[in-house]
This record gives sequence, C-alpha cells and structure tokens, in this order.
Amino acid sequence: MGKNIEVIGKPLDSANIVLAVLQYGHFLWTKSMLDSVKSRDWEVQLVLLDQGSPEEDWNKTTEYQKTREDLILLRSQENLGIPKGWNTIIKYSLGLCPYVLVAPNDIVYRPDTIDNLMAAWESKQFENIITASSIWMGEKRNNTLTEFWEGKFKPTRGWTWTGFNGLITKEFIEKVGWYDEDLGPWWWDDTDMLLRIFKSGHLSIAVHDSRVWLTNHSTKQESIDKRELSEIYQRNMRRFAKKHNLDLGKIHQQKQWQYHYAVDKDGRVILKERP
Repeated sequence: MGKNIEVIGKPLDSANIVLAVLQYGHFLWTKSMLDSVKSRDWEVQLVLLDQGSPEEDWNKTTEYQKTREDLILLRSQENLGIPKGWNTIIKYSLGLCPYVLVAPNDIVYRPDTIDNLMAAWESKQFENIITASSIWMGEKRNNTLTEFWEGKFKPTRGWTWTGFNGLITKEFIEKVGWYDEDLGPWWWDDTDMLLRIFKSGHLSIAVHDSRVWLTNHSTKQESIDKRELSEIYQRNMRRFAKKHNLDLGKIHQQKQWQYHYAVDKDGRVILKERP
C-alpha cells in the first residue's frame, strides 16, 4: 500500500473473493451494508477503504472491525475521491483474491446476491464477457423493499455498469484499465468504464437475479451545495464527452453505456442491449 494508507486486520486464509467498499462518513450505512453480505458458495473477504471520515465515524468503524475477522480496514487521512479510492482499494484487493466486487456503503445485499452474480459469471455462456454486475433496486425506480426481499424482480433495461457489486479481475484491469480519476464523482466514471469495456472488444452482463437495494445516495447526501454538485456533474459530463468524442447535446441518447446483456443466474439472456 501507499505510505499514507494504514492497514488494520489480516486476510482470511481461505477467502476466494473480495468485497471492496468505500466509506466517507455514514458508518451506520456501512454497518447495514456489511451486515447484509452473505454467501453460500464463496468465502468473502471484506475490505473497507475509509477516506478520512470524521473521527466519530472512524472510531465506530474500528470498533466494529474488532467483531469481524473477515474485515480489513484501509485508512486514508484524506478523501481521495471516488475513482482514486476505487483504484486504491482494487489494487490492494487483487493482491488477496482473483475476484473483486466493488460496492458503495449505501446499499444492502440479498443473501443470494453474490452467489447468483458469480454463478452467471462462471456459466461462460458468452465469448468476450469480461465483467458482470448486479442490478440495483430502490424506491425511486418504483420498487418496494418487500419486492426486493421476496425476489419479485422485473427485467431492467438499459442501466450502466456500475460500482453496485461490479466484478473486477486482473484481466479486466489489463484490457480495460483503471478508473479515470478525472471523471468522478457521480456517474460519469462508471459510464466511462462501461464504454471502455465495449471499445476494448469485450462485453458486460447485468445479472437479473443478483440485486442490491440502494438505501441512500451518498453523493447527493454529502454536505455539498446542490448548485456545486450540479456543476461537478456537468463538468465531468463535458470531460467524458470530449474524451470519447461524443456530441454533448445528444449524450443522454447514446446506447454505448448500457449494459450489453441482462442474464439470469444460469447465464441465459433475458434482455440484450448491444450498442
């Protein structure tokens, strides 16, 4: 790790997948999220990168870590930002396990979220698939929490590959690359990643049976002026459009950043969205 990153905890001997989580404040969100992580088929190593949270949140996080032998804490004294935070934790996590799932601290998992995602990934139904991700649900998408827990899922069309339980491997980094640290926070860093997946000659799958529930929205709920947040979004959109030579006026009509296939846990195609 970098000289400014503190590491607390030891890796599990038998872990075969890492769940990598970013945190800036909101410890109670983090606890709810980590408490929800379950897997029948995989030994999950939890790795949390704290990005200079207020002392109260950090102290609660370290106390919580003492109760979880599967949790490693990384501590940065400064907020690295979302893309740089992802790059930092992914680099560390790939040194532990061949598979890394990236996730924010404002979601919760179903007991089968990880197992269904990885079952679809391992089904190998397609050529050139280089990553998979879960599909998020939330009240703003006309879902109810009851539907989430009962597994009443509707096919979901046209959502970007995101850090909502997205799969990263060494091959992914070699062929697609790291997060672009000039494009975060808020959406365009993830969107850029999906477009680069396509440009690299590969595809992504969104696993219909692998769902997470968005409990909050960490970017929108930070103590930041709404006008400033809008300016950040517009700035990153302009950078994204320039980087990929896209018409800024039609940028939301593009299909390149939709996931390419929606599949069930057995890898069977439910929806197809190829740009």
